[in-house]
Amino acid sequence: MTDINLGRVLANRYRVDLLLATSEFAPLYRGTNTVVERPVLIRILAPEFGDFRMQMLDEARDISRISNANILSVTDIGTETDKTAYVVYEDFDGETLSSAMKRDGKMPTAEAVGIATQIAEGASAVSTVRNSHGAMSPDNVLVSDVLAGPRRVKLFNFSSPENYDSAGPEFTAPEVVNGVPANERSDVYSLGAVLFTMLAGEPPFTRNDSVEELPPPPLSSFRSDLSPDLEPSILTALAKNPEMRYQTVAEFAQNLDGVGAQPAATAATHGNNNLWKTAFIVLAGISILAAALIYATSVKQTDPRTQLRPDANGLPVQPINPATGAQEQALANMAGMPAEVIANSNMALPPGTLPGGDGYDAWRNGGGKPPAGAPNIGPGGQVITIDPNNPSQFMPAEGCVMQPSGILLCPAPLNANAAKKPTPTPKNSANTQPSPTPKTAPEEKPTPATEKTPAKPATQKSPVPKPTAKPGDIES
Repeated sequence: MTDINLGRVLANRYRVDLLLATSEFAPLYRGTNTVVERPVLIRILAPEFGDFRMQMLDEARDISRISNANILSVTDIGTETDKTAYVVYEDFDGETLSSAMKRDGKMPTAEAVGIATQIAEGASAVSTVRNSHGAMSPDNVLVSDVLAGPRRVKLFNFSSPENYDSAGPEFTAPEVVNGVPANERSDVYSLGAVLFTMLAGEPPFTRNDSVEELPPPPLSSFRSDLSPDLEPSILTALAKNPEMRYQTVAEFAQNLDGVGAQPAATAATHGNNNLWKTAFIVLAGISILAAALIYATSVKQTDPRTQLRPDANGLPVQPINPATGAQEQALANMAGMPAEVIANSNMALPPGTLPGGDGYDAWRNGGGKPPAGAPNIGPGGQVITIDPNNPSQFMPAEGCVMQPSGILLCPAPLNANAAKKPTPTPKNSANTQPSPTPKTAPEEKPTPATEKTPAKPATQKSPVPKPTAKPGDIES
């Protein structure tokens, strides 16, 4: 079919030379300004779509007020006598993104992210004069030739929300397909779909897919050299709910900043390096911790016998046995006894039992010897066994009671060192009252064991004075 626009001259100056991008409503052509002999780009709206004429011209007026490196600048607009509307743009040496992908297939990650970032910058500039691009797709994006250096991007065909078909349902947000007016969040969805297509080689959805229900396929099924942070960003942009997406294309672009900037092979190597670095750090941490534990348990250990010095003035303490409770039980049983019963009771422990009641040896841990610094108690003295049938060699046996266990209970003697009080003695004269004559307290001498002298009761404090002789008594 012959294109009727090729070779046509519009407004007596713009000659149509070559079709650059096809479109159902307004194809894009290469042309020439014959007045100044300058190349231009021309977009022409066919007469049968005259209802969109004013819409396209209004869009061109809005874009002409924007100065942005990623926007295709508008230089002129007009209408022919046959109702043909046209928009004249600056010249750009490149092709549509859709044509580049059809020829080259999947793009390198860095290249695709770089193009998406420039698209976002252009769409963000458009948001200052319009609600949205409204028709963002690979057919409405121009890219420079890769041989001419880094890719440059230009956006055009900013259709109104009612003209979403120019973008195609594969790149149009679900809410816009359902009749909701487009806004910047719908542009975020379209940009996410464009970036997905550059990386996967095909759009996330086809014309026959139910965009509202199906999730996009994972990018990992198309390639394995992507940065781990890239796919989550794209899935956020492709969220079905507009509230779950990035709220602006600038926010999306900021999230893409630095992602995929390195070649794919380098990214894979970098991921492996990170894995080995992580493993090395973990191993080093375990080694340091083990060394610290060994040092703390072997080098810094303390010897209680050398580090814990006993009190030089202290004595070993025999603990009350908590296991048998022998002495505790004996003390408890004595609580209700009279004093004389306690004095005559046999509280002796079984033979061979140490004072603690449980046979505990205070010096057991020291090899039977007190530790260094403890007071030297010395060996025990002579042990004397008292025969119950013979008198005691220490005190008179008279008045004492020998227990079957060998314990001798005796009344306490008087204080031998206390001075005795004088006892009054009557005189020989019968007519005079006898005057008490003080007696000199004899010096006490040790009593031999064979001499039996009854012990005086413990209650006698002082001698009782004898009665004074009456007159007429005969002195004996």
